[in-house]
Amino acid sequence: MLDYAATEFREEPYCFRKTNAGWTPASFAILPQPFTEANRMINSTMKMVRHRITEAYADDLAYLYTDEGHRRDNPRNRERLAALFGVSA
Repeated sequence: MLDYAATEFREEPYCFRKTNAGWTPASFAILPQPFTEANRMINSTMKMVRHRITEAYADDLAYLYTDEGHRRDNPRNRERLAALFGVSA
């Protein structure tokens, strides 16, 4: 699913014209919950509260810099997608 989404993004002519290839993230993490005002990851002006995000997801951020975490289809992303969609990883 992750490979399909990345491929579709890169091959979609409209997105390709609008997005510089250098701006496409090399790695990303599927997080277990969204950023909301309730969990204080977003403030009242809808800006990310970076120090709270980096504290809450320090382990995930460190994992992105590992060889395993750098892959978009890493085990954490697969597990979280499976939980999100209610399917087995």
